[in-house]
Amino acid sequence: MTKVFISHCSEDGGVIAALAEIWRECGEEVELFYSSDPETGIPAGDSLLQRISGEIEQCGVFVPVLTENYARSLYCVYELSAAVCLRSCRIVPICSSAAQFDALRSILAASDLRYIDAESPDAAAVMLESFPWMKRAKSAALLDRTASFLAALAGSPPSRRPFIGMTREAYDRLPGYCASHGIDAVRDVPLPPETIKAHLRGAKRITLFTTTGAGLLKVISADAVTDALVRGADIRVILPNPYSDFCADVAAIEEDGDPLSQEANLKRLNSEYEAVVGFLQEAVKAASARADGRPVGQAACYCAYTLLRQTVFLAEYGDGRSWGWISLTMPPLRTANRSLLLELHGTGVSGETAELLCVHCDAAARLAEKRGHWFPVRGDGAVRPFFLEKTTARLYWEERYREASETMEKRRGLSETALIEVAAQHPLRGDGTPGIEFAARLDAAAELREKLLRRGWEADIYIPGSRHRDGVREDICTLSEAGRRYLLKKGLPEGCLFGDESNRAFKGDDGVYNSADECFVASRLFLGGDYAALYCVCSPNQVARKTLFYLEFGVLPLCCSVPAERMYHSMIHELLDSVDGVLYGDHSWQDPASEAFRETRAQRIPKTKLPGEP
Repeated sequence: MTKVFISHCSEDGGVIAALAEIWRECGEEVELFYSSDPETGIPAGDSLLQRISGEIEQCGVFVPVLTENYARSLYCVYELSAAVCLRSCRIVPICSSAAQFDALRSILAASDLRYIDAESPDAAAVMLESFPWMKRAKSAALLDRTASFLAALAGSPPSRRPFIGMTREAYDRLPGYCASHGIDAVRDVPLPPETIKAHLRGAKRITLFTTTGAGLLKVISADAVTDALVRGADIRVILPNPYSDFCADVAAIEEDGDPLSQEANLKRLNSEYEAVVGFLQEAVKAASARADGRPVGQAACYCAYTLLRQTVFLAEYGDGRSWGWISLTMPPLRTANRSLLLELHGTGVSGETAELLCVHCDAAARLAEKRGHWFPVRGDGAVRPFFLEKTTARLYWEERYREASETMEKRRGLSETALIEVAAQHPLRGDGTPGIEFAARLDAAAELREKLLRRGWEADIYIPGSRHRDGVREDICTLSEAGRRYLLKKGLPEGCLFGDESNRAFKGDDGVYNSADECFVASRLFLGGDYAALYCVCSPNQVARKTLFYLEFGVLPLCCSVPAERMYHSMIHELLDSVDGVLYGDHSWQDPASEAFRETRAQRIPKTKLPGEP
């Protein structure tokens, strides 16, 4: 008969009972002693230490089940120390992880021991070979039951016991708080790349919320991020807008008192933004190549605005589990300058730090999506900021103005022919004729053409606009056709009028549904013809926005505003919303993914088709 002493902590009694059941069913006479067993435990009134010492002296095999709880139990440490010092029995540790063996290495160092690591892939097979009664009863069913026991042991919940020598109050103030909130370590140096890469394996979504992040992505993007994308994981990086006031403030506080250093530091921050997007582009390109036509995960960048306080890295595995860190960076120090870093994990329990970080990152990404300041990362393409801020907007638009002015100057002597664009206005009247404001603009365009003719010039008129809807009211023809008929009735020759055909030529099935579309088609007509001048006839409230669109498309029009008693476009809306959006955000409204492109079409495309409409 083999007498076995199972040394364990009472908090682990459930998993120990499973082990005892497996051993009792091995078909041999194995006498087990473990203190949590009602049959073999220590009765009330017995001397605890004396009974334990006696059982250890009499056992043939001493099996310490090493867990977090075990290392924090004074009685468990006593049992282990006694067994090592007595040397009267064989010692076979079973550990919930290798880290638990390391935690007690100072005691176990006195013996040259092999141990069973529950997290090891071959742990069940090793365990069957380590105990003679299991080896003799070896079977597939026993191997499966042993594997289940080891999986339960490896998945033991974090210990809530105070450390030896620590009061419960002292433990709850810091170690207990960290344990209950999933904080695994506090560091003052960045985590090694290999540690990060190891935790990315199996992740379903990876988030980096940072001021820069180029250094980290440079190390992990070529393999770990690419591998994650190939597996279908999504990558999101939340960054401050380059050239923003936020970045300028970071650059200033990191290089306090030296303007030249501040300027150089701002350039560094801005260049790191480009590097981050570049690394992601390379990872997406490499993943697509390796996937051989199969879909890969999505990578996207989101604007952090001023929400960024500390760097966050989070890998989520799709089953409630997560791993990552948050660095407590305090400028002027940088993350690499021995800033505190909390390494953490999540198990899906509400209130864990990992869950709070996930909620924080999700909220920041949703805000960027709502404002349209995010973009999917593709394998190529130019790197652009999320939006422009005042200083950079000035530089951007000054450059567009200079380029457009040079274009207009070069065309000045090309001919004596002008193109006039008439900003269309919906809704039309019930009979398909222009409303008051649209008609006033058409009249003004006709008068302008007449003035040009008197000067000896020729002039063509482009009337833009697909068929529109205004709420539930749908026009019975396109704005272009309504304007063309109106001008034909005024006696203008048909050959000088452009409309639906030009809309289809330059906008195709997307149609012409907003001011940007009008300017885009007019600029293509102008640049593709032999025109020397471009005029835009529009509402006074539209002048600024129309001019910005034209500058974005490379030309500079002469705007002629036509007032009306009741104008469709609100001056307040134009100045505070529309113009602001074009100045700092979406300059063209031509990307099908842009909010303005989608919204104007959702509001204005008719829900019903007319006979003959595509």
